[in-house]
Amino acid sequence: MAGYQAGATVYELGDLFEIDRKTVSRILRRHDIPMRRTGLRPEQIDQAAQLHKDGWSTAQIAERMNTDQRTVQRRLDEQGVKMRGHVRTTAERVTGIESPQPSNGSHEDQPTLAPARRPTRKQVPSTARRRSTA
Repeated sequence: MAGYQAGATVYELGDLFEIDRKTVSRILRRHDIPMRRTGLRPEQIDQAAQLHKDGWSTAQIAERMNTDQRTVQRRLDEQGVKMRGHVRTTAERVTGIESPQPSNGSHEDQPTLAPARRPTRKQVPSTARRRSTA
């Protein structure tokens, strides 16, 4: 608890005590220790901004700093760092399919992604269906 209050992250404490970061969080909550909002300390945010300027992706920065990519994106945005490249939509992250970027800057000619569906009984080959032995 003292380590967290002195500035160590739940990730660092987890590594130190060879336990999962979620276990560290549960222990801290059990002892009414308030959790910090940010997954990055101020010096880490400065380092992330420099790495991004040097050409690193937010995914690479997140992996190096042992945090979530979205956390890196938010902290860089708060610092006024301009994001580059294609920002994936939720549908693209879930399906793994990237939508082509419109040529004129509008979203009108961008296709929409249909949700994935399970095959209906008619779509499953009859040899794959379980047969009753009654």
